Amino acid sequence: MDPNSVLKAVVLSTNQYTNNRNENNLINLERQLDVLTNLIGPGKSLKFFLPTQILPTECLTSLLDLLNEPSNPTDLLTKTMTVLYNLGADNDIKTCLHTSFHVMPSVAHILLLHSRSPSDRIVLQSVQLLQRITYNSRVSYPSSYADDLFKFLMTHIQGTESDLTLPCLGLMANLCKNNVSIQAHIKTMENVKSVYKALIQYLSHSNLTMIVFALSIITSLCLNEELGDKLFQPKNVNQTFQLIFNILIQGEDITTRRYVVDLFVFLLKSPKIQQSLLVFEHLGGGVQEILNLLTRNSEPEAIAKIFELLLAFCSSSGIRCTVCQTLMSLPTLQSTEALQQQIIQPGVSEPFYAILHWASQSYNTHNMAPLVALDFLKEVYEEMLDSGLTSQLSPRTDLSLPILTEQLVQPVGCDDRAIKHHCQKIVKAVDILHVLASDETLRSTVAQSFDIKTCVGILEHQLNHNNIGITLGRSHTVSEWSNAGVDVVLHMLDLMNSLQRDVPGLEKHIHMTLQDPRLIPFLASALTSDTRDKVQTALSLVSIAAKLPDFSVIVLGDSIAANNASKVIELESLKKPLNIEHSPSLSPGRHKQLTFESKVVRENGVHGNTAGPTDSSVQSLIDRMQTGLEIKDMKASEIMDVYEHKLASLATKESHLQDLLEAKAMALAQADRLISQYRCRRAQSEAEARKLRSLLQDAEKRNEEYSEKLNEVRVEHERTVGEMEQLIAHNENLQVIAKDHDQLTVQHQEQSKKLETLERKLKSKEEDNQSLQELYDMLQKHNETLANQHEVATERLAKLDEERKNLTKILKEREKKCTELKEKTDKQEKDIRKLQRECENSDSAVEKLREDLSKSENEKKDFKQQATALEKETKERDTYIHKLRNELEKQTQIAKMIHSLTSGNVPESNVKL
Repeated sequence: MDPNSVLKAVVLSTNQYTNNRNENNLINLERQLDVLTNLIGPGKSLKFFLPTQILPTECLTSLLDLLNEPSNPTDLLTKTMTVLYNLGADNDIKTCLHTSFHVMPSVAHILLLHSRSPSDRIVLQSVQLLQRITYNSRVSYPSSYADDLFKFLMTHIQGTESDLTLPCLGLMANLCKNNVSIQAHIKTMENVKSVYKALIQYLSHSNLTMIVFALSIITSLCLNEELGDKLFQPKNVNQTFQLIFNILIQGEDITTRRYVVDLFVFLLKSPKIQQSLLVFEHLGGGVQEILNLLTRNSEPEAIAKIFELLLAFCSSSGIRCTVCQTLMSLPTLQSTEALQQQIIQPGVSEPFYAILHWASQSYNTHNMAPLVALDFLKEVYEEMLDSGLTSQLSPRTDLSLPILTEQLVQPVGCDDRAIKHHCQKIVKAVDILHVLASDETLRSTVAQSFDIKTCVGILEHQLNHNNIGITLGRSHTVSEWSNAGVDVVLHMLDLMNSLQRDVPGLEKHIHMTLQDPRLIPFLASALTSDTRDKVQTALSLVSIAAKLPDFSVIVLGDSIAANNASKVIELESLKKPLNIEHSPSLSPGRHKQLTFESKVVRENGVHGNTAGPTDSSVQSLIDRMQTGLEIKDMKASEIMDVYEHKLASLATKESHLQDLLEAKAMALAQADRLISQYRCRRAQSEAEARKLRSLLQDAEKRNEEYSEKLNEVRVEHERTVGEMEQLIAHNENLQVIAKDHDQLTVQHQEQSKKLETLERKLKSKEEDNQSLQELYDMLQKHNETLANQHEVATERLAKLDEERKNLTKILKEREKKCTELKEKTDKQEKDIRKLQRECENSDSAVEKLREDLSKSENEKKDFKQQATALEKETKERDTYIHKLRNELEKQTQIAKMIHSLTSGNVPESNVKL
C-alpha cells in the first residue's frame, strides 16, 4: 500500500467530516485512521513520514484539528491519539509535534476533560501520549493546564495502584527532568511530603519500570536537598548504584532501559556522584555486564541507549579508564577471518566485536546506533593512546581499520536524512582514523589502509553536489545534509594533511584540492559557523592553503562577507513575516488543487508540450518539402539551401522553446516550494493560533475570576465602610461617656477629699471624747451626778457613732438623690428663708463654738496640770463641775449641729429654735 495515498485519504476524509459531520463521513474517517494505524504500527518504519514535506504536514494538521474539536466522538479521539502515539515513536516527528504543532495543550485539555472518569480508555491514552511526547522535551511553565495536570498526576501517584499509575509516574519524570520552574512549583505544593512518601514506597515495587520512574522523580526534585543527601549518602549510595545496575542489566523493556540510562547520565553530571561511583567496589563488574548487553541485545534503540550510557561514563576520566580497561581486557580471537565472521553475524560473542558490528550498520537499521558506536570507539582509542596501551590495540586495529575504511564511501540516495546520516558516519570514521594517526606506531598502519582514490572521490562528490558549493553558500537553498558535507570535506582534508608524509602522492592531491575554487564556499561556511571545532579546522586549512600560489584569499573574504550578509538578511526575514502570509487564506481543497495543477502543468509542459511543437514543425517541413519539390523551375541546390536554412531556424526555435519550458518548470518548482513553505507556515500559524486561543480562554477565565473577586472585594469594602461608620458612632458615644466619667471622677475625688476631712475631724473628736471619757471616769469617783450625766453622754456618743456610719451610707445614697433634691428646692425655698435666719444664728454660735473648741484644745493641755490641782482644790470642785456640765451640754449640741450641717439636714429642734 502506498503511504502517500493513505495520507491523502486521511486528509480528504478529515476535510469531508469537518465540512459535513454525518455518520458516513465518520465511518470513512475512522476506517482511514485504522488503515494509517496499521501502516505506522509498532516496529514499522516511519521514514516515509517526513514532517518537512507537505502531505505529512497536512496530515498532522488534520489530526490536530480533530483533537481540538471537543464535540468529536470519543472513539474518533481515541483512534486519533493512537495514530499520534505511533507517530511519536520517531524522534523527528515527536519534536515536530511538540515544538511546531503544540500538541501537548490539546491532549492535556482532553485528559482534564475526562479526568472525572479515570477508567475510560481515552484517559490512559492521553497520559501515554503525553509521556511519549514530553520524553527528552522541555515543557514551558507556567501554562494554563499545568496546575490541573500536576494535581491529576499527584492524585494518581498517591492513590491506589491502577493502570494510570505507571504512565503518570513516567509523565511526572519527564516534566521534572531538567526543568527548574516545574521542580520549584512541585516543591511548593501542600502535599509534596506525602508524594515523597509514595515515591519512596514505589522504590520497593516489583515492577522495575515503576522503580526507575520513582527514582528519577526523586532525583530530579531532591538531588541537592536533604532527601537527596540521605538517598546518596555514603551508606546508601552503593545500594542505589547496585539497584540501578541491576535494573539496567535485568530490565527487558526498552522503556525501562531508556529511563534508567537517562537517570544514570543525569547522576553522572554531579561531581559528587562521580566520586562515589569511582570508589564503588562493583564498578568493574557493572561495566562488564553493561558491555555484555551489547552482545545479548539486538534492539537498535536499546543498543543506542547503552552506547549513550557508555559515553557518559567516558565523560569522567577515571571511569573512562575503567571502561576501556574492562573492554580491552576481554579475550580476543586470533584469526582475522574468525573476527570478521564475528562482526558479520547478528549476535556476537564479545563487546568489542559488537561495537564494530553496530558501527558498520546503515541508516536503515537505526539512525543513532551507528553514530554513537563510532563515538564510543573514538573514546576507547583516545583513552588507550593517552594511557600508552598501544600494544593491546594492535590486533584490534587490524580489524577496526577495514570497518572504518568501509564507511568512506560516497553517499548515494535521494533521502536527505539518509545522506546526512552517511556524511556524519564518514566524519566520525575519519575522526577515529585521525586519532589513530596521531600515534606514531599506528600511523603506518592507518596509511597502509588509506585509499587516495576513495577519499578524493568523496571530496569531488561534495564539491560537485553540495548545495553550499553550488549556490556559493546561500543559506536559503541549502539542503539538510549540506552542513554535514562541509564537515566531511574539512575532516577529510585534516586527515589527509596528517597522513601526507606517510602516503605517497597524497600531498599533491591536498594542494590541488586546497587551490580548487570550489573549496572556498566550504571554508567560508566553516569560518562563519558557530561551532568551535569547525572554525579551528577551517583556520588550520586556510593557514596551509595561504602558502600555496593559486589560493585566492580575496575570494574567500568575499564569500565570508556574503555569508554574513545572507545571515543578516535571514535574521531580518525571520523578524518580518513573508508576503505570502498576508495573502488571502486558501482552503485545504484549494491547496490540493494548486498542487495537482502544478504537477499536471509540469508534466504536460515538460514532456507533452515538447513533443507537440516538434511534431508540428516536422510535419510542416515535410509539407513544404513536398510543395517545394513540385517547383521544377528552381534548382535542387537552391531548394536544399532554403530548407537547410528553415531547418536551422526551426532548430533554434525548438531550443528556445526548450529553454522556455525549462524556465517554466523551474518556476513551477519554485511555486511548489512557495506553496509548501506557505503550508508549513500556515500549519505553524494555526498551531500558534490554537495556543493563543487557549491562552486567551485562560485569560478570560482569569478575568472572570478576578471580576468575581473584585465584586467580593467591593461588597466587603461596603460592609467594612458600614462597620467603620458604626465604630465611629460608637467611638463618639464612648467619648461622651469618657467625658462624663471624667466629670464623675472629679466629683468623686472632691467628695472623697471632703470625706477624708470629715473622717479626720471625726477621729479628732473621737480622741477628744476618749480623753473626756477618761476625765469623766476619774471624776466619777468624786461625784455621782457626773456619772449619770457621763452615761447619758456615752449613750449619745454611741448613737453618734451609729449615725456616722449611717451617714457614710447615706452620703452615697444622697449622691443619687441629688437630682431629686433639686426638684424639692423650690418647695423648700420658703423653709430656707426661715432657716437662713437660724443659720445666721447658728453661724454665730458656730463661731463661738470654734472659739470654745480652741479654748478646749488649750485646756486639754492644762488638764493634766488641773488634775493635780483638783486634788488640792477640793473646794472648787463643785463650781468647776458645774461649769463642766454646762460645757458638756454645749459640746453635745455643737456635735449634733455639725453632723446635721455635714448631712444637709437640720434637726427639727434646732429649726424650732
